[in-house]
Amino acid sequence: MAFTLNTLCNIGGYSQSGVAPALFTYRTTDNLAAVTAANYITNTTNPGITNMLTVGDIILCVQSATLDKNSPVTTNFDVYVSGIANGVISLAQRT
Repeated sequence: MAFTLNTLCNIGGYSQSGVAPALFTYRTTDNLAAVTAANYITNTTNPGITNMLTVGDIILCVQSATLDKNSPVTTNFDVYVSGIANGVISLAQRT
């Protein structure tokens, strides 16, 4: 599948984004390998996303069969923004 901007939610405000890592939640049908794959999040398919996320931001991912909020959770995993270059946001597993 592909990154879905409307299921990415900021926890708290953006007031410290870029100073301290911002924290987000994200519901997806994709697994960890798909989310951390190259070109999963791009400015081309999600205009303005590179202005929303900064290096170091943490994303708490909830994987489920559908994007419906009532869909049972399959698994959880955490990633962080490891880089932003040329309109592409790179994510890596947070350990």
